[in-house]
Amino acid sequence: MNKKLLIVENDLNLQTILKDYFTSYAYDVFLVSKGSEVMEMIETNAIDGIILDVMLDDLDGWSVLRKIKQTVSLPVIMLTARSEASDKIFGLELGADDYLTKPFSLKELHLRIEHMLSVRRSNHTAFQLIKNTYEVNVDGKKTKLTKQEFEVLKYLYEHPKEVISRERLLEMCWGYLFDGDTRTVDTTIKRIRHKLSHVSCIHTVFGVGYYFEVQR
Repeated sequence: MNKKLLIVENDLNLQTILKDYFTSYAYDVFLVSKGSEVMEMIETNAIDGIILDVMLDDLDGWSVLRKIKQTVSLPVIMLTARSEASDKIFGLELGADDYLTKPFSLKELHLRIEHMLSVRRSNHTAFQLIKNTYEVNVDGKKTKLTKQEFEVLKYLYEHPKEVISRERLLEMCWGYLFDGDTRTVDTTIKRIRHKLSHVSCIHTVFGVGYYFEVQR
């Protein structure tokens, strides 16, 4: 399956160059010029990674980056003419996974994207969390979770391959004042597994806890 790359760039000439280049390497490339178009494109096309310019036609790239990171778990590389160290630090603090300044080498950009996506595949293969709707997108199939189910899955997802105890899940996902016991965690995990029966992602280490890893 081809990797799906969203390019958010208002320079039409650069759009064409990037699309031609990445299409030649078997990417499915999607193009937008406006920041306001980004979220709909992400939600309707199961995007794997994003190249995001800072200077757009309507919104600034920082606002778009903030919205992406608040809503979904996707890798983003900033591509911009702004080369000041303060801009790079600001972008990384907002959640950018990488930062490349113009002018740039297509080969370097390609290698950075391949690395960015390989890290994501090793941790979260074909998995996308949609935070504002409590949905999970797996290979384009969306599954609705309850808020509590989503919080448990999100915590495991953000700590890939790390075995998390039931006590820690209770503390982090229910809070210190919750009166229930660890059976609540087991019941919630059971419901998540039932809803996501088409993919194996939450695994049990008996007597210890649970960990997240997508297995085909």
